[in-house]
Amino acid sequence: MDEKIKRAHELLEKKRKEDGVVKKNEENQKEIERRNLGKLMVEAKASREERERREMVEQKNREKREQEAYLNKIRQQIKADKEERMNGILGSVLEQERKAKFAEHQTNMQSSVSDSAGCRIQCKFSDGSTLVHQFASTDIFSQLIEVIKKDGRQGDDFYIVQMYPRREFPDITQTFAELGLTPSATVLILSKRKRIVTTYGGSRWIELLQYTVAAPFQALYRILRYLVGYNGSTSPHTGATKFNNSTTGSSKVHRAKRSDGHHRDHVGHEGNFRRFRNEEDSSHSDDEARWNGNSTQQL
Repeated sequence: MDEKIKRAHELLEKKRKEDGVVKKNEENQKEIERRNLGKLMVEAKASREERERREMVEQKNREKREQEAYLNKIRQQIKADKEERMNGILGSVLEQERKAKFAEHQTNMQSSVSDSAGCRIQCKFSDGSTLVHQFASTDIFSQLIEVIKKDGRQGDDFYIVQMYPRREFPDITQTFAELGLTPSATVLILSKRKRIVTTYGGSRWIELLQYTVAAPFQALYRILRYLVGYNGSTSPHTGATKFNNSTTGSSKVHRAKRSDGHHRDHVGHEGNFRRFRNEEDSSHSDDEARWNGNSTQQL
């Protein structure tokens, strides 16, 4: 009986040990599974983070590529606009050059036509008469002079002037085309004698202009003198004589009678100098020859 009980205890103890070993193995297996699961979770998390990082990098790269493509598109558009503007400007410049060349070509054609055509010259004389003659554009200017001399209205002592533009023709060996008188032109035939007289009297025009400017002020001065009741001793004849002296600038002697009637003074003008002298003074006699540089005659 005791042996059965002992045997039973041994079996229970063995069973308990086996159960303990199995339980320990199960715990070890669970621990291994738990560790493997933790490891898998860590790997999965790392894989997810890596994937997210790659996706983020890919997103940034994609945005960068899109931004670069957008910038390239803008640059190309700007370049295209600039090229279009440059082509427009270049086109306008080329168009202007083409028009200028065309105008120059037309001018050259007109010039060639003018050179090949005749030249009609109308001569106006000082008496109002005219002379019209037809020349070839290749004829020289001296032929016009010969025609005028043969006409005989002006004689041989003359010169030719074009009014607009104002010019003379010193070189009579040039052709009408070279002088720009084709296809027609009008010239004046003037006498050289009148030209000399006009040159001599040029200073008179300046004096006349000065008188024209001063005359209104002199008239106003005389009116003011009349209004205030001033009666000067200078007569209008004396004022006219002074004006005549200032405009002519010649060496004239003016005599003014004094109130006593016994003495006369002479006012001598020599150029821009004046002096008083006595009529009885033989050293300043009127018979004495004097020369005024502004005049062409001896006083």
